[in-house]
Amino acid sequence: MQSSPNQARENPVLAPGGYRFVIAAFAVLGYMAAGLAILAPSPLLPLIIDDYAINRTTASLLISLPLLMVAGMGLPGGVIIARIGMRQSFAISWFLMALPVLTPFAGSFAALLALRVAAGAGLVLAGIVAGPLIMQWFRLRQTLVMNGLIMSALNIGIAASIFSAPLLADALSWQWALAVFSLLPVVGAVAWIPLSGPVRDAAAAPPNLSPRAIWSVISDRTVLLLVAVETGALTQYSAITSWLPSFFEEVRSLTLEQAAAATSLLPFAGIFALLLAGFASYRIGPSRYFVIASGLLAVLGGPGTFLFSDLGWIYASIIVLGIGTHLYSPITLSMPMGLPSMTPEKLAMVWGVIFSVSSVGMVLSPLVVGVLSDVYDSFIPGFAVAAAAAWAIIIAGFLLPKSTASPVRA
Repeated sequence: MQSSPNQARENPVLAPGGYRFVIAAFAVLGYMAAGLAILAPSPLLPLIIDDYAINRTTASLLISLPLLMVAGMGLPGGVIIARIGMRQSFAISWFLMALPVLTPFAGSFAALLALRVAAGAGLVLAGIVAGPLIMQWFRLRQTLVMNGLIMSALNIGIAASIFSAPLLADALSWQWALAVFSLLPVVGAVAWIPLSGPVRDAAAAPPNLSPRAIWSVISDRTVLLLVAVETGALTQYSAITSWLPSFFEEVRSLTLEQAAAATSLLPFAGIFALLLAGFASYRIGPSRYFVIASGLLAVLGGPGTFLFSDLGWIYASIIVLGIGTHLYSPITLSMPMGLPSMTPEKLAMVWGVIFSVSSVGMVLSPLVVGVLSDVYDSFIPGFAVAAAAAWAIIIAGFLLPKSTASPVRA
């Protein structure tokens, strides 16, 4: 079935029967695979540091360099997806995310880092291509639920990897623990090839990919404000999630398992917040008030995770931060889909630029914490710098339009 861009806009559900549920399943599993991979080394950094005799700054590259791939490939990845299509792009992303299954055979830190960087490239393609797929196969209010589900899957993956990595490392080794987290993309790569056939039939006419056309898409005021929201939130989240297990072990005298379990409350709380936001916004539409509420919770919860010494207050702060860092996400991902001139190809570029800029903060913040902790022999200065970035959520939230809902897409 061939569809023009206008037909795709008027009837976003392009496939007969229930094939859109296949799309939903792969989008959810793609984000879960990304979640399993992105922060898996975080609770294992003390073991990796000991094995390779490296400092914290070097070890933080295992988190920062894959995120640097997201930063560097975000917008180019969106353009690639618009040019070669969603089917091929998703296939490539699955295979790249599966490469860390070879971790036990990586004989050096450089080889381990290379596998992590390749996975980062796959992660950014998988993350971006989900947006056009969801936009093209679901209606606007349904996209709010779908974006809540994929972000919940991302957090399930993050929570599962942070919580179980020390347990798997004890039972196997930290190398095999990282390999286990790459089994899902292996399955996804094998399954996507035979099941993705109908995606080709949803392709629109070749998009205009001139520099002027790309700039007109990414310079929209609403898009720039959404970039600010994501950057502020993820800068704080990346720094705290990456180093909180080490901080708890070294400063709060928790075991590595206890530290990982405490940190895993961040994504677990995010799962609840994402599902709540997705289904609540399905009723009222994409509203900026979700973003403002997220910002208030993020700036309250973030500092408490490293300033409080009482475990009860620490756990409460982690939960508040987890909710605040995720409540906005279904709304900010769906807002561009409702803009009047938006198409799946343009959306790939919008999500790409959001991924690129926000990932700069995610790349720099773990490095800043690692460097400052080496310099000052304390995690607090680096955590404080990252926490200040969360104020961008509140500021941008007040400047966003109350909602974006194209009559055609709605």
